[in-house]
Amino acid sequence: MHAFDLKVGKLDLKFLYWGLIPKWGKSKGEAKGIWNRTLNACGETIFEKPADKEAALTSRCIIPMDGYFENHHKFKKTFPYFIFPKKDERFFVGGITSEWLNPETNKTISTVSVVTSSATELLAEIHNNPTMKQARMPLIMCVNDAVRWMKSTSKEELETLIKPNRTIEMDAFTVRALSGKVYQENDPSIIEQKYYPELDEPMTLF
Repeated sequence: MHAFDLKVGKLDLKFLYWGLIPKWGKSKGEAKGIWNRTLNACGETIFEKPADKEAALTSRCIIPMDGYFENHHKFKKTFPYFIFPKKDERFFVGGITSEWLNPETNKTISTVSVVTSSATELLAEIHNNPTMKQARMPLIMCVNDAVRWMKSTSKEELETLIKPNRTIEMDAFTVRALSGKVYQENDPSIIEQKYYPELDEPMTLF
């Protein structure tokens, strides 16, 4: 994943591994156990959780995106959606980063978590995972908020930025499966629209 980091007063584009590994990770095994649970960071708790709080205060980034994918749940199946800005513009998502030193190789790895907020009405309709208490969405930000996210040194100001996106109007449509035999990673066809007739069927209790 690529993200912009603030270095010496200017933005620096760098590659980071998705799944934050905090600096205190002691071994490769411990790091592997952590990273899969830190792909996303709940914005409302990033200043409290041990894996997030140092990065939230001192090492934030913004991630440029054209769109992202989210699964919708119905009839005990998942239906993937591609979510994107209506005006076909690139947008920014807030992230937190960490540099982890692998003690086995003495190599430093740059890692990142995507910060999330509660969802807007559109995203709540799509992101209806029954295992979650609340629908979530990435912390989508307009340019002004992205600048504040990068420059602010105030925890209180940063907390005001952790909110559902209301400035960039989003749209969505269903796409083909994002895993399994039919999935073609990093192929432009993964954002081609696909119709699922099951989504037109009403939910029933029996």
